[in-house]
Amino acid sequence: MTTAVQVIDQGIGSDDPAPLRARFAELTSEEIDDVVEFAASSGAVRCVLALLDLGVSPDHEGELQASSFLEYAYYSRNLDAVRVLLERGASVTLGVPLVAAAQSGDPNIVQLLLDAGAPLDQGYVGFPTALGVATTKRDQPVLELLHSRGARKLVGSDP
Repeated sequence: MTTAVQVIDQGIGSDDPAPLRARFAELTSEEIDDVVEFAASSGAVRCVLALLDLGVSPDHEGELQASSFLEYAYYSRNLDAVRVLLERGASVTLGVPLVAAAQSGDPNIVQLLLDAGAPLDQGYVGFPTALGVATTKRDQPVLELLHSRGARKLVGSDP
């Protein structure tokens, strides 16, 4: 992974993006997945921006691990990366991001997803919604936020 990350990191901020684009084009899909995971989970917002500028979708999902760009960011509680990905059009309905954000326990990330239009009571059938997760964790700040927005369902029921 270090090599792929170095490719991106060395090219960030360059006046001429052509060498970075050329080196990026040589990366394998697995290396791109590694860079996406690193950038979103480590707080490397410049790297997130560079990847998006190079054409990586804000909804990129890894081939080996099904986590998305956005999931890596909120699981690691990287508020700035979540904000950038949402500003660049990351889907708030791909998977169940609000549930995962509630699992992260960061009310700021839950707030960002709600403000971006994440479905309040979204959840897989028979599995907890964000409210169900926050209730189980006894996460008062997230519970208060979800209740203030009108969350009522503890378990998902929509296919």
